[in-house]
Amino acid sequence: MDAGSHWDLAILRAMFTHLPMHLHVLDDRLRIVRVNAAMHGLCPTSVASVPGQVFTEAYRLAAPEEEAAVARRVMEGGEPVFDRMVRSVQGTAGSNPRIHSISYVRLESESGRALGLVASVMDVTDRERALRRLKILEEVRRQVGERLEVMAVCRELANAVVPAFSGIAVVEVIEDVIRGEEPPLAPVDPGVPLRRAAFRGLMSAYPVGEVRKLPYGTPFSRVLADLRPRVVPVEEDSLWLAADPARAEAIKRSGAHSLIVAPLALRGQALGVVSFYRHGAEDPFEAEDIALTSDVCAHARCVSRTPAATPASEPSQRP
Repeated sequence: MDAGSHWDLAILRAMFTHLPMHLHVLDDRLRIVRVNAAMHGLCPTSVASVPGQVFTEAYRLAAPEEEAAVARRVMEGGEPVFDRMVRSVQGTAGSNPRIHSISYVRLESESGRALGLVASVMDVTDRERALRRLKILEEVRRQVGERLEVMAVCRELANAVVPAFSGIAVVEVIEDVIRGEEPPLAPVDPGVPLRRAAFRGLMSAYPVGEVRKLPYGTPFSRVLADLRPRVVPVEEDSLWLAADPARAEAIKRSGAHSLIVAPLALRGQALGVVSFYRHGAEDPFEAEDIALTSDVCAHARCVSRTPAATPASEPSQRP
């Protein structure tokens, strides 16, 4: 074996032993024939069972046929593909789907015949979510507060977060705040009426502009009591849904499955409550989404505190 071959083997050994990137050698049928040591913990299946599996199936990719087509084009044409953002169907232990950066390079024989591929995978979920959070906050700061009037700010808030952060957004503001009066201190009296100030999404349980009291014992009334945002799972047997049949029906018809309820509050004074829903194929909210929700609401509540607010008449958005 010549000196060049020794170097080649040393490089390959180092890459497959120490490189933090997850490497896979694929045959011409996209089956995994070798993985590197960093593979442990990334793939949904165990390391021992990965070899022999089709690459797109091992990672439970959201669009396996599309990804297989990309890999085959690299194998047939030889042009490598780098940094494809690809989602898995689901993470480990039932967690939300992961986001991977995948690259493909063709393996060739000395005669130039395609032997297979090297596929590298990096889990970039945290990075992509952080970038998404920054983009959402930038959009909120860009859109919200152009007109310093409560109803306008609420509309701008709903428009800024849908669909980037949630599929549905509802903003309800204490009626006295709409009229320019001083917001009450928390806990807010359960009998205090709120106006549905803004809505964006599939269907609204109540028309925008309607004034009503929040039913007792719901996540919305609890938020006005303690001013703490919370993630709320939406299930058919949730007791709080029974307390508000119209809202329960709208949630059911829209396919909403996850909810964050957050207060609009400033220095212990309650202005209102914002509800963010995800539905259909959208990922359920996680605890880490609460921080972004708080930042979004913090911006809205600051720009909405103006004595010039008046109760404007709003068109109904009931479907």
